[in-house]
Amino acid sequence: MTDNLAAREMPVSATPELLADETVWRKKIVAAGLAALPLEQKAVVALKIWEEMTFAEIAIALDISPNTAASRYRYALDKLREALRPLHEDQP
Repeated sequence: MTDNLAAREMPVSATPELLADETVWRKKIVAAGLAALPLEQKAVVALKIWEEMTFAEIAIALDISPNTAASRYRYALDKLREALRPLHEDQP
């Protein structure tokens, strides 16, 4: 009985196919945003987010200062925020 109620309350536009299409669209936007980053910024983002390294560790790994690592990360996040803006504009 609750399954029928949930089905009636789900918007028609939320079909599995449309949700899958939206997920693919979102992944493409994220991938494009990451791909557009300069190599130096991309490296810092990968080490910070996926390897969970500190800026001091990133500095050693990339032979740069911790301040340079932090600023590259900040610049990358600013660019990603702008690239991902379409994802937020679609939110109600």
